[in-house]
Amino acid sequence: GHTEFLVALREGLPQLRGIVCGADWSFGFKALGKFNDLEQFCLQHGLTATAVAPVLFQGERISSTHVRQAIRDGNVLYAGQLLGRSFSLAGTVVPGRAIGRELGYPTANIASDKELIPAPGIYAAYTSIEASLEDCDSVDRHPSAVFIGERSTFQDTEPVIESYLLDFQGDLYGRSIEVYFVEKIRDVYPFSSKEQLIEQMARDVVQVRDVLAGRDIR
Repeated sequence: GHTEFLVALREGLPQLRGIVCGADWSFGFKALGKFNDLEQFCLQHGLTATAVAPVLFQGERISSTHVRQAIRDGNVLYAGQLLGRSFSLAGTVVPGRAIGRELGYPTANIASDKELIPAPGIYAAYTSIEASLEDCDSVDRHPSAVFIGERSTFQDTEPVIESYLLDFQGDLYGRSIEVYFVEKIRDVYPFSSKEQLIEQMARDVVQVRDVLAGRDIR
């Protein structure tokens, strides 16, 4: 039950002095424990219990559920506003089919173990190479066009995450990169020819530059 949950928490953290949670936090078996239960437990064991009021954005309560749904919907701009920072995906660059290179847009194929992935689409983003956002300066934040989804134009149904670093030349295989999403620019759809796809990719790059102009990641 919820009492056992709190007992285990206290025993596992002998230096615990207080618990801070959302006012509507539920815990324990079937989430039956409420703040009143937490408050009583803390009172009995010399701990403090603090409930934090909901934080609102545009009149709506910020919650992990809203953030996850925004990301799954591809609304990374809204997700970033809720988080107070850009949503990001990190991973290792792995070999792919080199389709992007054939089309004139070499991409870094990202192997990421993150379960929460934005909806299929083309995104304006920044990519850092082997550096966290806090550790890299503006030079290391490469403007990028990111593709997420199936390459249906080439009858490839394997979902991929690819980042085209707009002004970068070099080998990224085996290196760690992190993509910071700024905004989705379009959905993914098949093209009748490679030529049509190349033309669209050129337009995508222009739009990505426009979106990122004067905008940084947080």
